[in-house]
Parts: sequence; structure tokens; C-alpha cells
Amino acid sequence: MKIAQVVSLAESVPPQSKNGLEFVVSWLTEELVKRGHQITLFAPANSKTKAKLVSLFPQGISREEWLIWSKKNYSDWNTSLVASMSQKFDLIHSHTGTIFQFIPFINCPVVYTIHEPYNDNLRKKYLSQQRYKKYIKFIINQYKKVHYVNISQKQARDFIHCQHYYFKNHTTIYNGIPVKKFSFNNQPQDYLLYLGYINKDKGADLAIKIAQQSKMKLILAGGIIGQEDFYKYKIKPYLNRRIKYIGPVDFKQKNELYKNALATLTPLRWHEPFGLTLIESQACGTPVIAFNRGAARELIKNNKTGFVVEGVTQAIESIKKIDSIKRKECRDWTENKFSVERMVDEYENLYKKYIQPNKQTAIL
Repeated sequence: MKIAQVVSLAESVPPQSKNGLEFVVSWLTEELVKRGHQITLFAPANSKTKAKLVSLFPQGISREEWLIWSKKNYSDWNTSLVASMSQKFDLIHSHTGTIFQFIPFINCPVVYTIHEPYNDNLRKKYLSQQRYKKYIKFIINQYKKVHYVNISQKQARDFIHCQHYYFKNHTTIYNGIPVKKFSFNNQPQDYLLYLGYINKDKGADLAIKIAQQSKMKLILAGGIIGQEDFYKYKIKPYLNRRIKYIGPVDFKQKNELYKNALATLTPLRWHEPFGLTLIESQACGTPVIAFNRGAARELIKNNKTGFVVEGVTQAIESIKKIDSIKRKECRDWTENKFSVERMVDEYENLYKKYIQPNKQTAIL
């Protein structure tokens, strides 16, 4: 199959010193290439891939100081480029919502993986308002032409609110990771780990609170770009010899942090649609203590590979029971349910469903 994989231009594929969807796109792309498919990746030029790479910028635009990338969506140009070349592909797989405005100019099927949480503003403000129906009919017709992939059942249940308007064709495919690249360790050290953006939604301050009240060591790792005030007032005053912030980490560093941690904390305040940190940690044998938000109950086998809790108090109680978790079961759970191979199997089946063999296919 001839498949285009397209991302926003914010980061390279895979990303540098961050977690996120660019890792998933990288693992998906490389496995598809390995299986003999002709893959073209539309991403910044510093991406590393065995696919054909098409680039508009030398590196992720979040790292280009001369671009005020948060003020204008330069990624529109990436999806514009893939749309202009759509006749070369059997299918376009988009990982950015900028694809929709170019659907009228694309002459092959489009699969869109939703990596973002559900936002009900579109439905409430426009879709459900009778006075807007005739004006936005063209827009909604474009949304209907795409096949959606949800990355968790929780996310799918949220988007079902829009099923009446455009969300009829959808499939849930869990993200997968290359489990063998994560080092299993059955003899952890005595610290807790928080890995992710240092912000309120991710609950970095709550991780500190849990560690303090548990009298445990804590390592915080992740970027603070755009969150300088949060870091200054909610994190920095509490750092000491037992609670340390080490900044952003690359893949090798995070692998070491995961495998040596007693447990990983994900005290989310928001409904994250997936959460790579949860499955990466378990791949190393490290149980996760997660707040009951987003897809936590789908990614953790509660009381077996970690604990899904309702707040700080329950998190502290879970730390006392952490020795009841068998780290090998964490690894086995991840291998069986969240491997790259399983993810790519499911995407291949989905692609084949929308590609008519030996003839050019119009959008759905």
C-alpha cells in the first residue's frame, strides 16, 4: 500500500526531549515500512525514518525562534502539501486536525487519528443550533468523509456526542510501543517518578504532594515551556535533595528513569485520551499510580499492574501496597495489549478496508 503519514510541524518524528504522538507516528511508520509498504512521511527534515521524508522546515517549528508558531498554524502548509500530492497515495493517514479544510481537494481515502481530548464547543455552538445548519452543511460534509480512529474507549464515548452529525465511521485502536526497546527491571530503586510536561493539568504539583506526604523520593522530568509561572510558584519552592527536577529527557534517559523507579505517578487533572507514560512505565515493569481520569482504567490492570485512584489520599495508600504488584505482570500486560505489532496489525486491516485494490479510490 502507498500510504502518506502526516503530522503537524511542531516536532520532529520521533520528537526530541518530549513524549507524545510523534513517537507513536514514528513507531507506526517504521513498522509499516518494515512490512513492505510504501510510506511517505510529511514531517520536519530532522525526523529520522526509513520512509520517504517530505519536509517544509529543517526542524520542528516549536524550535524555530524566528517563527511565532503558537500564533499561526504553519502546519496548514503540511496538510496542503499532502493534499496536492494525494493522487500518489492509496490513502492518507493524518495525525493533525488541519487535514479537514483540504478534504475537498483530496482524491483518496483519509484516516484521521484523534490524539486530542474531546471538546464539546463545536457541537454546542454550531452543530446543534438550527440557524447554522444550512451555513455549515459544506463543512460537516467534509467531516463525514473521514474515517476516525480513537485511541481509547473513553475518548470514543466522548466523541459519540457528535455521531448524529459526522462521527459515524470510527474505530478504536490503542497506541502501541516497541516493548523490547524498554528495559525490564525487577529490582527497582526507592524513588517515585513523574514524567511529563510540568503543568497543572498533568498534576506535577500533586506528584510533589504525594511524595511529601509519603516521605518518598521523587524525580520530576519534563519540559516547562509556557509554564514558567507554574514552575516558579508550584514546583521550584518544594525542590530539595529528596524532590528533584531534572528537566526534559530523551528516550535513553527516560528508559533508565522508568526501569529504576518504584512507581510512576500520573495524577492528572484532565481527561487525557491515552497516556504513553502509563504503558511505557509498565513495559519496564514499573507499576503506575494514576488518578481516575481519561483512559487510566483501560491502560492499567487495577491492583495488578498499578492502581487507579480517586485522589492524593488514595495514591498515598497505594504506595504502601506497591510491593503487592508483580513487575513481570506489568511487562506481560504491556506486551500482550500495547505492542507496536498489534497496533500496526489493526491499522493495516483498517487501511485495506478503505482501499480498493488495483484502482484509484475516491474519498468514501
